[in-house]
Amino acid sequence: MESLKIILVSLKRNKGKSAFIVFQLALCSLLMLFFLGQTEKSFVIYNKTSTAIVDNLFQGLCDNLFDNSKYSEFAGNIEGKQSSSGGFNNRNLKDVYNILSKDNRVKSIGRTSVGMPSTKDTDTNTIKIKGRNLELVCLDEGAINLFNYKVVKGQNFREYFKNNKEDGTIPILVGSQIEEKNSLGSIVEIPECVDKNNNPYKCKIIGVLDPKQPLKEDDAQENGLNFKGSVVVSSKLIHDFLVDSSGSRSDFQNIYFTLKNDKDIEDIKEELNLKIPDSFVYIKNLGEEIKYYTEMEKKHLSSISDIVAMVILATFGIMGISLSTLRKRKKEIGIRYSLGCSKKNIVLMLLGENLILYILSIGVVSIAMYLISKVFSGIIIDGWVIGITLGIMAAFMIISILPLVVKLMKLKPIELLRPKE
Repeated sequence: MESLKIILVSLKRNKGKSAFIVFQLALCSLLMLFFLGQTEKSFVIYNKTSTAIVDNLFQGLCDNLFDNSKYSEFAGNIEGKQSSSGGFNNRNLKDVYNILSKDNRVKSIGRTSVGMPSTKDTDTNTIKIKGRNLELVCLDEGAINLFNYKVVKGQNFREYFKNNKEDGTIPILVGSQIEEKNSLGSIVEIPECVDKNNNPYKCKIIGVLDPKQPLKEDDAQENGLNFKGSVVVSSKLIHDFLVDSSGSRSDFQNIYFTLKNDKDIEDIKEELNLKIPDSFVYIKNLGEEIKYYTEMEKKHLSSISDIVAMVILATFGIMGISLSTLRKRKKEIGIRYSLGCSKKNIVLMLLGENLILYILSIGVVSIAMYLISKVFSGIIIDGWVIGITLGIMAAFMIISILPLVVKLMKLKPIELLRPKE
């Protein structure tokens, strides 16, 4: 306890240099935690997304075309066709669905859509949400079996349809914030979701989505965290949207399917482009896409070397400050030595000072980043992230104080008491 008091008094006496060291360490820790937190977020999303879909799930996409004999490498080469920039073609996507749904090589197929209905409706039957943002993910009967929705309350779609009979309502899953204002089992209406007779669909809340499990569906892949859990997943395509300026509308935006034999995918892709000549049809293997982005994140992880380089520079700065402080404190150390304090105890005292500065800077930054991660969904600060940061900073802490220890151990008692030149 006495040693701790001595260390704290010494730090207070040299508060200017102590504050500078803390600032350097805190800045390095902050950058490292932020970088690792972003990387961890990506890994978590990709890993969990892979569990949110069935194995070997394909997505069919359709773009407008312009004439060209060569194609971009991203879209793939098909003679006489090239995808235009961002020209989503929903009209021909319907043709893709009709062709695939009749193809006996296709094992299962489903359609989905994602929308943001207006929440200005004040009708008492309308679903109640916090704020103004509502993300609606709609699936048809086929898509229900292609996605693994996890719930923390109630039942998911597969369980519900297995155990319940049709009652005229449309089963829906909701995010945690919606469940706070709409109880499980309640019947609600969703804005802009009406049938052909303009009557609102009656939707029944059957389960609450697991907020830690992403949805692999466009902007909802993070389970609507951008809207703090204001997500609804419908078991029917109940929300249509404007397709083009002609007023044409559609109730789906995406096609997902699995094959009996995955080796047929190239033949299917080629046949689709021949049957739909005015569009470019391309197919993504979602499992392979997730693996690709995961590998890219692993390569991106090597960029931490830039931050490590910054930590090394800070370490050299701390070395210089420590050695400079030692020269100025020779007399103080000499007096302690003459009063019976061993070099070992003096070394432990100086080590204690540096250790407190490291713990203070890293501790404050870790707590701050953890709190930020609870508000900002772009990063995850967990034990893995904090552990790596502490490990790297601890290694450089040892490196930064080694010259101080060596210098001190080499000093002779007479040199410690010698007046300053």
